[in-house]
Amino acid sequence: MSIENCLKAGAVICAMACMPAISSAQVGTCSPMAPDHSYAQGSTREATHMLNDMQWDARQVEYHAEQLNNFAYHTKFAWDTTGIELRRIKSEVNDMGKRLCKLERMENTVPLAEQQAIQSVAPVVQVMADNADAAIRFRNTHHSGLWTPSFTANAQNLQTEAGTVIRRIHRSEQMAG
Repeated sequence: MSIENCLKAGAVICAMACMPAISSAQVGTCSPMAPDHSYAQGSTREATHMLNDMQWDARQVEYHAEQLNNFAYHTKFAWDTTGIELRRIKSEVNDMGKRLCKLERMENTVPLAEQQAIQSVAPVVQVMADNADAAIRFRNTHHSGLWTPSFTANAQNLQTEAGTVIRRIHRSEQMAG
């Protein structure tokens, strides 16, 4: 058996064992709560830390979405490998959603630059979740023909949106000085 066939078989076995079907990203599931004013002195530091973590998550999404885009040119690994990359994207986007939920609850206790960062990335993170969800649903229902324009558009959009989150958080850091 050639090394290429071994790699393919391993990827298929891993994908099927670990993830028969990927479930959707869940950013929009933050339960509505009143703003939490109990955050005290450390809230600025905590918000900065969470925004930095969101920026890291966005960099990971950007990388994995770039990998998806690269797979369009190497379609023999497409279905197996896209599942792995989509699972990673889903995890990062869900982490961003959890952090965003916490940030929105403490929004009124942080400086203006961080408030603006929270407000500006929130809709982008939701769109990222929507695109991840659409890509996952498409992948789970199409075992061939994966590289249709709608799927590649979702992958490209994820990459672009992740870059937008990175830039917006970076801009807020520059405003904060």
